[in-house]
Amino acid sequence: MPTASQSVETVQKFLETAFGQGRPQDAVDAYVGDHYIQHSPQVRDGKEGFIEMATEMAKSAGTFYPETKLVVANEQYVVMLTHFVMTDGSTPGRAFVDIMRLDDNGKIVEHWDVSEGIPPAEDFAHGNGMF
Repeated sequence: MPTASQSVETVQKFLETAFGQGRPQDAVDAYVGDHYIQHSPQVRDGKEGFIEMATEMAKSAGTFYPETKLVVANEQYVVMLTHFVMTDGSTPGRAFVDIMRLDDNGKIVEHWDVSEGIPPAEDFAHGNGMF
C-alpha cells in the first residue's frame, strides 16, 4: 500500500503527463491499474475512455497545464482541486475537483470529478477568487 504522499505524487504526475505534456497514453501506461472505473458522465469507462477524452480536450480546449491548489489524501484516495490554466491566456481556465482511488500497488483504478469554468474576476459576487 502506498503512503498518502506517494498517492498524491502519482495523481499529480498522472495529470501532468496526460494534460500538461499532452501524453494521455503514457499517463495511463505509467499510473493506471489494470482496470480503470470512470464515474464522469461524459467519459466512457476504462482506460481508452480516458485517453479519448484527454485527446479531445487537448484538441478543443487548446494548450493548458494543471496547477494543484488543494489536496486531501490518504493511502487509497486523493482529492485534488486543480486549476487547469490556459497557456495562451485566452480564458481564466477551469477548476476541477478530482477524486481518485488507488489500488494496493499505487495505481489509479477509479475516478470521479466535477468541474466548472472560471468566470472573470468582475463576475464574482465576492473578492475571494476561485482559489
